[in-house]
Formats: sequence, structure tokens, C-alpha cells
Amino acid sequence: MATLQELNLNNALYRDTENVSDIIDNPNQVSLTNTNLISTETQSESLVSGEVNGNLIISDGFLRSKNFITGSTGWNIGADGTVEFGNGIFRGSITATTGTVGGWNIDSTRLYSTNIDIDSANERIKSSDYSSGVSGFLISKDLIEATNIVVRGMIKTANFQKGIISAIGGSVLISKGSDTLDEDMTSLD
Repeated sequence: MATLQELNLNNALYRDTENVSDIIDNPNQVSLTNTNLISTETQSESLVSGEVNGNLIISDGFLRSKNFITGSTGWNIGADGTVEFGNGIFRGSITATTGTVGGWNIDSTRLYSTNIDIDSANERIKSSDYSSGVSGFLISKDLIEATNIVVRGMIKTANFQKGIISAIGGSVLISKGSDTLDEDMTSLD
């Protein structure tokens, strides 16, 4: 139980009050309007000396603005560790294993939205409609798959193959359809 040296509650001043519930109709909900709470001595789980100013509601372990409506207005700090604010500026780190930011979902290994999935556990980026050989795209450490590709530069590789054009180790073989050679050829031919 708090021992209040001075409590200004709704513009009424209370001094040296031993029991807050003596001056409040509902001791489980304290509504502070134009309020100053100064120089408190408390037991555990109570307010420790300081100052509270403004339109606040303290109810069942929650501290919230008087205009708080979930998902709409005001702010709320819950005894269970949850918070809800309209906007915020944070200086420092934010750490979470799950969440949603600007339409992007976050879990322990993925950042994804309606159309894109960035997956660090599987080391890939893919469209949500990706189906190998059918639709969407995939970028991984050993495969890039898409319907079309435009390259504004050089493609370098040890092996290159597309349909009937093959390049292996720098040699190029251009053949027609499914024709075969009558005899083996070497690099000297």
C-alpha cells in the first residue's frame, strides 16, 4: 500500500494519506486528470517516487492514456509487457523474433510479404507464386530461375547450355535440332 505525502487528484489536494482507496471510489482504477503525484513511498509493485502529470488511467496493471481505444487512439502499457502507441521514435536497437512492419511479416528466419519471400535459413529470395519450371522466380546460391532475363553486361561461366547451343570450357557447339555427329570430334577438328 502506498503512503502518499501529497496527491493532487482531480484538483483536490490530499496530504499524508495512508490508504489511497479511502479517497477513490474504485481502488482498482485510478483516473488522473490534471494530476501531480509527488514524493511517494511505496511497497513492492507500486509507484516509486516520482511525478505523474496528465490524463492517465491506471487500471488492473495497465497504464494508459485516457483516450485509449485498442487499434485506434491513445497509448497503452500493459503489465504483461505489451505496448501500443500511435507512433514512435526509438533511439537504439529493436529486437524481435516475429512481427509486422509496413506490410512485411517477420519471423526468426524470414522477411516476407504478399508477393516476395526473403528466406535466410534456405538462402533464397523467391516470389510467392514460385513453382519450378512453371511460374514466379527464385534466386538462390546455386540457381536463378525466371521467365526472362535481361543482362546489361557480360555473362561469364565455365559451362553454358541452352537448347541446341552449348558452350563447355570455352568451346562452342552449334547444332541443328536433334542432329547427331557421324563421328567424334576433338578440339583439333
